[in-house]
Amino acid sequence: MAEFSQNRSKRRDGEVLGGAVDFLLANARLVLGVGGAAVLGIATLAVKRGLQAGAADPVRLLVPLALEPGLWSLVAGLDTVAQDPRCWAVRRTQLEFRPRGSSPWDRFLVGGYLSSRVLLELLRKALTASVNWPAIGSLLGCLIRPRVASDELLLEVQHECLELTVAVLLTVAGAQDGDLLLAWPLEGLAGNLWLQDWYPAEAARLRALDEQDAGTRRRLLLLLCTVCRGHPALWRLGRDRLAQVVLHLGEQEADWAEEALGEHFLQALELLLGSVERASLPSHFNRGVNLLDGLREEEIDDLGFALYRGLQAPEGLL
Repeated sequence: MAEFSQNRSKRRDGEVLGGAVDFLLANARLVLGVGGAAVLGIATLAVKRGLQAGAADPVRLLVPLALEPGLWSLVAGLDTVAQDPRCWAVRRTQLEFRPRGSSPWDRFLVGGYLSSRVLLELLRKALTASVNWPAIGSLLGCLIRPRVASDELLLEVQHECLELTVAVLLTVAGAQDGDLLLAWPLEGLAGNLWLQDWYPAEAARLRALDEQDAGTRRRLLLLLCTVCRGHPALWRLGRDRLAQVVLHLGEQEADWAEEALGEHFLQALELLLGSVERASLPSHFNRGVNLLDGLREEEIDDLGFALYRGLQAPEGLL
């Protein structure tokens, strides 16, 4: 009877989340303030939870922009003034045949490129100022509120015992089939560029490795994300950097049985500390990308100190 009650509660929670997501999808054009059925396509809803039941990662709500074929081209970040290998620029083309203003996306151009920063600010204002979240939450039987302090576009959803975070991500198609580029809060010259999204590739690779040997790599990532998320310094590592560490260990170490999880946790801290000391954490999928480049010197120092203390007394992190 208790199990039936728990299952029914889980189904009800899932229905509430589904209702919130359906509402957001159905009203996405209104929320973004962009008119026209062909302008904005809400084609995919990607729900990827923290590799183990979603505790560590936010739910990802992908909002793909329907750019007109033939009017846009991609420029590698290394070939832009930012010289950033993590990113791509989306350049407006065919201006001699389709002058500026003929595309509804032209109002988001900066220097001839589609600006992720401008689009992010537009959506942020809509989500924080133009949507009556208390009324929507009341209608759906849950509490929904935007996380105003975050640089990312995050919605917090609470319903009885269910609490999760929804990351709203504007995307455009990448250079390869299936690739996505994200509008992400980047600093400096890269502010108007689009970040390469490695999340699907990371999740698929970790899943494949675990399925080969019934391993615990995804559980390690869950543990690292949970530990770092609430830490005053380690939260800066984020899932993307932690996933790279687990991928590195996952392909180097042989024993991924349950009993070795604690050892791998310490190995991950050691690898992170070594990377922070060198100020270098290469991406698993693009060795030219240093995932620590976005951190300031004082932030790297704070990370190093916290990791050193964590290795000295790991029980303090758990």
